[in-house]
Amino acid sequence: MKATGHVVRGSVVFLAFLSLALGGMMYIALRQDTPVFAVFLADIGFEGWIAAFRRTFASFRKILPDVLLYSAPNAFWSFSYTLIMMDIWWQDTSRARHFWLATTPVVVFGWELLQYRRLAPGTGCPEDLIFSFLGLSAGFLMIVYLKRRTYANGNN
Repeated sequence: MKATGHVVRGSVVFLAFLSLALGGMMYIALRQDTPVFAVFLADIGFEGWIAAFRRTFASFRKILPDVLLYSAPNAFWSFSYTLIMMDIWWQDTSRARHFWLATTPVVVFGWELLQYRRLAPGTGCPEDLIFSFLGLSAGFLMIVYLKRRTYANGNN
């Protein structure tokens, strides 16, 4: 079956959402302390669900290496952001394209730099940068592969 532009777009959106959700679930389930946005979710009525979710995955906190617990969500989030931005701006030829595509590394690495300088909450460590780079690179390579394959066949 040949991929069409619409199938690719749907797949990209699904994969981006799945990646974002996986990073968020890791963040909520595996962090030692309850993350700030989990507190927000608890405040709007999901407290029981979050507590049960954290209890269910508590044993994983002990067996997974810290680098996965704390840095892998960065890879998932940067992967998701890269997929979405590149999918939106793939065929655009305007100057706005360059601005919006540039936001990807700026947001991904800028946030880590702000954390490192203690201007934003978080740790800002080399492992986070590496995982963020891996996520960004994987998203870029996946979009380039999917879009070139799709548009090379004339299936926009």
